[in-house]
Amino acid sequence: MIFRFRQLSLFAFPSGSELYQDEPWTERRARGARKGFYGWQGFGGSVFQWKPDKEIPIGFAYAPTLLAWYDPLAQKGAGLQEEVVRCAEERLEKEASS
Repeated sequence: MIFRFRQLSLFAFPSGSELYQDEPWTERRARGARKGFYGWQGFGGSVFQWKPDKEIPIGFAYAPTLLAWYDPLAQKGAGLQEEVVRCAEERLEKEASS
C-alpha cells in the first residue's frame, strides 16, 4: 500500500490518474471512494475527511458503533462516503438543470 502523508499526518488521497492499479481491488475501491479527499482514518473504521472542491465541497465523518478491527481500510465508511458524493453530485445536477 502506498501512502501520501502531508503535514500533521494528514493523508491526501490520490485522484484520477494517480490511483494505483497495482494495489489489490479492496484497496483500489477504498481509495477510489475517497479520491480527492484529505483527512484521517482511524483504527476500527472511523473516518474524518474533507474534499476542498470548488463545485462540491464535502466534509465527511463516520464513527462506527462497533470497533471493526478486521477492516483496516474502513470499507464501510468508504461506501457511505461514496454515496454522499453521489448524492451531492446528483443534487448539483438537479440545481443546474432547473
